[in-house]
Order: sequence, then structure tokens, then C-alpha cells
Amino acid sequence: MLPPPKGTRDYLPAEMKKRRWVMEKIREVFERYGYSEICTPAFESLELLEKKGGIGDENIKDIYRFQDKSKRWLGLRFEMTASVARIVSGKPNLTKPVKWYYITNLWRYEATKKGRQREFWQAGIENIGTKDELIDAEILAVTHDSLKAVGIENFVIKISSRQIISKIADKYCIKNKNDFFKLIDKREKMPEAEWKSELAGQFKNKSDLESFLNLAALPWPEAKKELSTVAKDDIGYLEKILNYCKSFGIDKRNLKVDLMMIRGLDYYTDFIFETEVEGFKELGSVAGGGRYDKLIELFGGQPTPATGMGIGIERVMEIVMGEIKEKPAIDVLILPVGEEFKKYAVELAARLRKEGIYCDIEVMRDKFKKKMAYASELGVGLVAIIGKEEAEKGQVTLKDMETGDQKKFNIEEILRNNKSAES
Repeated sequence: MLPPPKGTRDYLPAEMKKRRWVMEKIREVFERYGYSEICTPAFESLELLEKKGGIGDENIKDIYRFQDKSKRWLGLRFEMTASVARIVSGKPNLTKPVKWYYITNLWRYEATKKGRQREFWQAGIENIGTKDELIDAEILAVTHDSLKAVGIENFVIKISSRQIISKIADKYCIKNKNDFFKLIDKREKMPEAEWKSELAGQFKNKSDLESFLNLAALPWPEAKKELSTVAKDDIGYLEKILNYCKSFGIDKRNLKVDLMMIRGLDYYTDFIFETEVEGFKELGSVAGGGRYDKLIELFGGQPTPATGMGIGIERVMEIVMGEIKEKPAIDVLILPVGEEFKKYAVELAARLRKEGIYCDIEVMRDKFKKKMAYASELGVGLVAIIGKEEAEKGQVTLKDMETGDQKKFNIEEILRNNKSAES
């Protein structure tokens, strides 16, 4: 037996049906907000993907890279923003704002764990061309509505600001901000004593360290007051986002300001967020994103504000997989009870499919009892039985698999009833 490559997996029909349901629910939300779908190549030039390395993206080392027959270096996309930036920077005349979404597979060569594969799927949106608190709040609203649409309720969207965190670093005269930010990001990934010991090396004295730790523990209303003199405008920006969130109908129980939440700060320029689901902390962030106003320029375009988010499909599936009620793949299973009735079964199936009725023909099993057992296994609601009498009279016997009731119908009568039900 040859297994799939490490970090990848096969999705069989039962699971694919649930994954497709999740993706379609998210797609509906994206499109209700006016986002249009895009699709880009699975691989890009390695140079393009590594451009993000100019702003310190740690994912660069995890790129699946290879040379083609012409010795050109290519890489599998590890996210979509690089591809989006390539398109937007090369098409300066695109009507703004650009509101695009994608639901696609990506690749990163990283350690695997629950909810994290080396090939994974992500649903995301990008809103390019406008810097406005309303737009950032809309990003949160789409995230909120998407998670609700797939049945996830007990989540918290933790929002923060790169600008505020940067000014906190200035307040304490932090010399190496990148190291400071990376250390804060490890807050919940290290033993507390070890983390505080390493953090102490970033501060001039013990009193500054204690002051910072006290600030980090403050709820947002109190933290605002403490920072009002050093980050007034940035606090105002964040507050406006929160106010718009109320107007979007986001439940305040699903929102929390956490200034110690750090998310790829070398990539983001201002507003950032991550989403955790209660009871699934081991999955990490299920959705996240923020504002990246310098990326289009980095890829050769004009300075262009941009914001966006991504939802991890694998992590969502870990949460909702068992909660989704599986609908049968077909509405009707047609059972010809003899070889001579297969042609009639094919003609019936063709007419039903033309009317939008999902159906299949069972021809593998000889005994009627086994055919019925297979229908039960599939979970279909109706079976259409075709024997000698049905074939001669242009009829079909429909059996309700739930109630056990069965009755003969003319084919035309079934089709008329189906049209009436649709209207």
C-alpha cells in the first residue's frame, strides 16, 4: 500500500459532502457582502513568493519549491495574498475597491498536528483600495457571519493593533521590536516563568517589566486610559471599528480587544485579529487577518491600502464535522428487478435527471432484498421499483423508505408532482 504524502490526506465522499456544505455556506456569506471569486495558479515564481520575505514573513522557509524543465524556480502558494498582490500591482486600472474571495488549497512544509496539514484549504477575502474603519469592521462581520453560518457559536474574535503595540514598545524604549513582538507571541506557548525571564531581557529595569505586565493584564477600557497619551489616534481607530461592529450586528460576546495578541506583525500594518473557539484551543486560530497597507507597493504597485482575512477549513471541519447531518447523495434509487427492465430504468433515470431529480440505478445486486438493504445503507428517501407490471403500464412503484408506504404512479404523474413541488 502506498499512503498519501505526509501532511496530506484523502477525502472520501461522506466527508467531501460535509466539506462542500461548509464551503458553500461560507461562499454564500462572502457573496452576500459583495465579494467576487478568483482563482490563481497553484504555483507561482519563487521570487514572487519570497518577496514577502522582505517584510519578515516566517512562512518563506516552509515553501514547497522546485525547478521546472527550464530550470526556473517555482513554489506552491502558501497563502493567497501574494498572488492577489501580484494581480493588483500589475493591473493599476482595476476599479477600486477590489473585493475578491477564494476558497482553495494551499501548501506549507511545516509540522503537522490536529487541524494543520501540509496541504490545507482556506476560505478568505481581500478588500483592496480603501483605508476605513468601516472596511475593517466588515472584515470582522464576514468572519462572524461565516462561522455562524456553519454552526459555530462559541467563538471569540480577538482584535488588536500593530500601531498600538508598536507604541507600547516605544513607551518602554524597546530596542529590538521584532524580537519583542516574537516573544509576546510566545506568551501562551512557553512556561510562564521561562517566558517572563526572557521578556525581562527586553526591558531596561524590573519596574518597566512589571509596568508592562500590569498593562497587558488590563481589560480594554482601562488599557485605553493608560495608553491615551501615547496612542490616542490609534485607539480612536480601534474604537471606531468596534462601534461599526455593533452596527453590523456582531454580538459583543464574540468580540474582545487583546493588545497582547500578535499575528505576523512584519506582514500587517495596523488592525489585526484572530479567532478562537471555546473548547478547541488546541487548534489555535480558526480565522484571522488584518490590514496590510504596504504589500501592494512591495510587489511593485502603487501604494494601496488593503485588508483581509482567512478561515482555516481544516480547523473548521474539526469543530463541525460531527454536527453536520449528512444528506443522501441521491433522492431516488431505481431498482430494476430483472435484466430485461434495465433499459426502462435508464430511460426513467434520464427523465428524472432532466427534471432535476438526483437518482441512480442499482444493477450490482441480484436479489431484491439485497437491493433494498443497499438503499437503506445509502439513506435514500425513495426507491423506484420496476418490474414486469410497471414496465408494461409505463408506471413505477415508489416506496417511502421511512414509512414503508408504497404506491404505483405513472411516470408523467411523478414528473407533474415534482414540478408542482418546485413551484
